[in-house]
Amino acid sequence: EAYYLDTVLKVGTNLVHMVQSHLDWNSSDRAMDARPTQIRQLIERFRNEPYVILCADYNVYGPGEYLPFEKAGFRLANGGEHGLFMTTPAWKSKPFMQTCLDNVIVKGFKISGVFADDDDYELSDHKIIGCTLKLEP
Repeated sequence: EAYYLDTVLKVGTNLVHMVQSHLDWNSSDRAMDARPTQIRQLIERFRNEPYVILCADYNVYGPGEYLPFEKAGFRLANGGEHGLFMTTPAWKSKPFMQTCLDNVIVKGFKISGVFADDDDYELSDHKIIGCTLKLEP
């Protein structure tokens, strides 16, 4: 089961779920089976919420693992229309596709200004991914 922290914020008159998570990280068969299940759990939990911000280290093997979010109506900062941002060095990843691990995935927001920062990996073993979000009416 996916763990997540859900903080509900009031923005104007709207309730926004700000969710932080960290999905299974290793490449074992168990993790490969667990991540799709954990992604489905997050989608199901927040399916009926109009405003959601999911920030996580998803530990995906490639951008294809994000497709269930897109099919459920979520938007991706990393791997969506804004391009693909590498957030962990290739030498830490096997295979190379594993380098787009971190993402901001939203519902009810427009995404702009996506960036990856901390090229020297001083703050984490991953780059920081960020973006500007605008609440949609």
